[in-house]
Amino acid sequence: MGGNMQNMNTQNAKTRGLTIAEIVIALGVLALALTGVVAAMAHTSVANSLNRQLNIARDAAMQRMEQYRSMDYAVIPAGPETFEVAGLPAPPGAPAGTTGGWGTVTFDRLGAPDDKMMTIRVAISWQSERGVRQFENSTIVSE
Repeated sequence: MGGNMQNMNTQNAKTRGLTIAEIVIALGVLALALTGVVAAMAHTSVANSLNRQLNIARDAAMQRMEQYRSMDYAVIPAGPETFEVAGLPAPPGAPAGTTGGWGTVTFDRLGAPDDKMMTIRVAISWQSERGVRQFENSTIVSE
């Protein structure tokens, strides 16, 4: 009968389930893993938003540069110009009423006046989740 009792105790130990301590440890490990997943998802969301904004700024800058490249050299403006970029949050310091990102185009003549070359620089600023961002691009045009 002693062997039969030992057999029953072994059987009960195998089917009794998990202890409270084991469950608490398992829940702690699960909570730690979920915290990492949530943090990664939040980081990915911000990165996606910044990437989308950067693409909008890049496209707007390229569009402006193409606009000036397609002009005759003689009619390209001499002074800076500003413009608003739809789809981007306005940066601090933008003119009142601005609802989008803010762009500036500058034109720098190169060499002597007879050289007929200039640098066109486009800079776009906007407010992102991580502060003020800026995208700049430039090109050289000649007559």
